[in-house]
Amino acid sequence: MLEFNGLWTISNCKKTESLVEKSKAISWLSDFSQDFVETCILADCDQLYVKNKIQPILKGLTR
Repeated sequence: MLEFNGLWTISNCKKTESLVEKSKAISWLSDFSQDFVETCILADCDQLYVKNKIQPILKGLTR
């Protein structure tokens, strides 16, 4: 099972620089960019599975 320990970090940031990084991370995780797909392949993870698992978390972060 996949664990996204970094999601806790991006969900609790306060500084402006951290908020920019949070936005970039959410954007990267929300996309099917070539980089995202390649990362999933290298991690031997199905990108659809990853996307489906993180969508509820991302929706909570963008409220």
